[in-house]
Amino acid sequence: MQAPKSGFFYVIDRESGKLISADNYVPVSWASHYDSQTGKPVEKEGARYYNNADGAAIVSPGVWGARSWMSMSTNPATGLVYFSAWNLSTRFASDPNALLGGVLADNYAAGTDPETIKGRGSLVAWDPVQRTARWKIPQDLPINGSTLSTGGNLVFHGTSSGKINAYRADNGQILWSQPTGSGVLAAPITVTVNGQQILLVTVGAPALVRSAMVAYGVGRESRGPSRIMAFSLGGTGKIPKVDTSLPKIDEPPKMEVSKAMLEKGFNLYNSGSCWLCHGDRADSIGGSAPDLRRSPIIKSKDAWYRVIVKGALKDGGMLGQDFSADDAEAIRAFVVEQAWKEYRQVKSEEKKELSRSGLDLL
Repeated sequence: MQAPKSGFFYVIDRESGKLISADNYVPVSWASHYDSQTGKPVEKEGARYYNNADGAAIVSPGVWGARSWMSMSTNPATGLVYFSAWNLSTRFASDPNALLGGVLADNYAAGTDPETIKGRGSLVAWDPVQRTARWKIPQDLPINGSTLSTGGNLVFHGTSSGKINAYRADNGQILWSQPTGSGVLAAPITVTVNGQQILLVTVGAPALVRSAMVAYGVGRESRGPSRIMAFSLGGTGKIPKVDTSLPKIDEPPKMEVSKAMLEKGFNLYNSGSCWLCHGDRADSIGGSAPDLRRSPIIKSKDAWYRVIVKGALKDGGMLGQDFSADDAEAIRAFVVEQAWKEYRQVKSEEKKELSRSGLDLL
């Protein structure tokens, strides 16, 4: 049994390898079903974006799949399989100038507004016999973590919003929830030490999520450090408060640019694969790639050109690319636009915090 990136849950005969069933566990746009005789998917018209008249298509699941390396678990007592499911889409578009296979990939095609993406990730308890979800728990963010199922009718599940949760394995009733201040994507494990059962959890969002998919995999309350945490019944330890804030953001430069220039900048940012290290919307946090929204380099046209075209920071891993001066400026305009969105968000949060404290911004 497997719930892979394709969005279909497979049940396969372990002796012959023959497909027994394949049922979608998230909305799937690229195939209608699997042919039980051939074991192959039946593709939907338009799924192959490069064959479409406009060379584009929104595909679900997206480029990262409906699930990734986050491990699933099964419970013989309930007969269910437990895993995180991601209901996400990617817009693919042909572009001969794109560095990655001649294709533009907008991985935020499902949107990034918190209310829009809420519920696009879920903990699923799949019944492979009935070929449907027995129960499902929607999550705040789409990309969530691994599961552990135990003989005590429990399922442990980590979330990108920074919680480790425990549910009843048979019906999904939540029994325990512990905020950690960091994303929880790795698999929980349980061990026995001197007769006492201990739950061990590695917390901290992985590099890819912190770099490329921040809006879907790292909440503002779960940007804390990576560490190992241990829990037990009757445990008396206290979890120290962690700092989940980002560095201060200065007011970005003012740039008078057209909508067409911003679109051009986004496409160049995408085709140049800038998003792999700096995030789809220049929103990467942590790691070796800086948050461009907070970089002082965006304030200077000349400094920006020297870095992204001439390779002024190549010794630090930032190689220059063959962009024209106008192209470089379009990319800067796109990044500055993202910086303004972040700046306004931060100021709005600061104002709300001061209001809760009985103070007002001057």
